[in-house]
Amino acid sequence: MHRATPWGALTVIGVSPRPFKKAVMPRIDSLYAFVAEESGPDDEGIIGAKTTEGWMPLVGADMARVKSLRPLAETIARETGKTIKLLHFETRREVEIISK
Repeated sequence: MHRATPWGALTVIGVSPRPFKKAVMPRIDSLYAFVAEESGPDDEGIIGAKTTEGWMPLVGADMARVKSLRPLAETIARETGKTIKLLHFETRREVEIISK
């Protein structure tokens, strides 16, 4: 389903008029992120890759996902000349719950 938003088109994933078997997603208790240092150690940002669906941040909740993103991180490092770090965040805190 596509919806117009102030930021452009939004694709809602997992909404179907037909019944379907819902995939069970595990709870996310930690997160890995590929990060580039811009001008110094206090100037970092999560890197992303442009896909046919838009920008995808290089983050994952398990090592299988991280391994699948690693070639993209290596390409970004090679093409930009920047050092890319893989960071692991282990503290979970719910900040806000947004519902319909």
